[in-house]
Amino acid sequence: MTGGTGAQTTTLNGNRVAPEAALSPSGRWVGAALPRKEDRRMLTGRGRFTGDFTRPGMLHAAFARSPFAAATVGAIDAAAALELPGVAAVFTAADLGRPFLRAVLERDEFVPTPMPMLAGDEVRFAGEPVAVVLADDPYLAEDAAELLDIDWTPRPAITGIEAATADGARQVHQELTGNCMVDLTMFESASLPGIFAAAPVIIGGTFTSARVAALPLEGRACVAEWDDRDDQLVAHVSTQVPHAVGIAMAMKLSGDHDKVCFGFMGDGGTSEPDFHVAMNFAGVTRAPCVLICQNNQWAISTPGHVQTAAASLADKGASYGLEALRADGNDVLAVYHAVKYAADKARRGDGGTFVELLTYRVSAHSSSDDPSRYRDEAITEADTLLLTVPNQLGVAYNAHVLEAILTTVAPALGWR
Repeated sequence: MTGGTGAQTTTLNGNRVAPEAALSPSGRWVGAALPRKEDRRMLTGRGRFTGDFTRPGMLHAAFARSPFAAATVGAIDAAAALELPGVAAVFTAADLGRPFLRAVLERDEFVPTPMPMLAGDEVRFAGEPVAVVLADDPYLAEDAAELLDIDWTPRPAITGIEAATADGARQVHQELTGNCMVDLTMFESASLPGIFAAAPVIIGGTFTSARVAALPLEGRACVAEWDDRDDQLVAHVSTQVPHAVGIAMAMKLSGDHDKVCFGFMGDGGTSEPDFHVAMNFAGVTRAPCVLICQNNQWAISTPGHVQTAAASLADKGASYGLEALRADGNDVLAVYHAVKYAADKARRGDGGTFVELLTYRVSAHSSSDDPSRYRDEAITEADTLLLTVPNQLGVAYNAHVLEAILTTVAPALGWR
């Protein structure tokens, strides 16, 4: 705090504010209306998003995708697209050597099939990419992708189990027989016939469900660049944590044992499908990654006890065979020691770690959010008590119990 004989000025996070806006009438910081440190850069258009990354010679990619669920792909004429100023290149599967991933399963009954990065002679689902355009800006890349002249020959789509297993059905993957990748009996027991024979009632039927897939509201984006100094590819990813685990898996396979990949998320991110995919792969592959969750106990207006029934987010690590730590997110030294331990462990080749940093959101989620509509602000005023409770309890607890305690204690201490 600085000032002379006149009015004083308080500086908080680089913002100059009047002292009455910084301190509560009692002179305490607790309960005061503090300015958020991110407002200045957001309101002045200086927030940093993946789209803001620029590099010399950077190109943007856009994909031409199939409008058909099944079709053969003939010639792809890129002449019109390449005539646009700023379009650098157009690549098809043939241009890139037909790269693909191969699905595998550790069972002899499973039939592995290739999954092409770009479709070659046929597409197997609507939206499958067949070509990629590189251009100076993303809008130009999208426009050029629409100019690609693609020779499509639509085919009848296989849309259900009955159609896929019918006699003479077209094989979606030529490696398959009867469009079946694997035929398993999930539960085998010699006692099952006797159980059914003794059952007073047996119910049979055919049950169907929709396919479950991750359809994020937030778009995926990535900026990748080659780093000549460290001889590595660096990717800046706008997503949750699967890409961080994937990068860590790649580093492990390439022998970069001194590198660790960090992934960051909020507690709300642990309710998304991406989180579970990442945690599972991190545990199975023992990838050198540290997944850090800043748990402020509120996913916008959804409290922690509604997001999960687990006693803590750290408890989820055991489900995936991943070591999990929990630390006071307001304690700088505790955070440092937890993350350092996890990073050192990853560098030793002992696998990844999930780190939950417990804190509390003392302000609104965003400028359009009014937390007084859905939470007791007496709890927010009690944030100093919140910092001491975890260390004194020394046991696992969840946000629901903690909030109940604070709601009871706050009125007795005069917090309204």
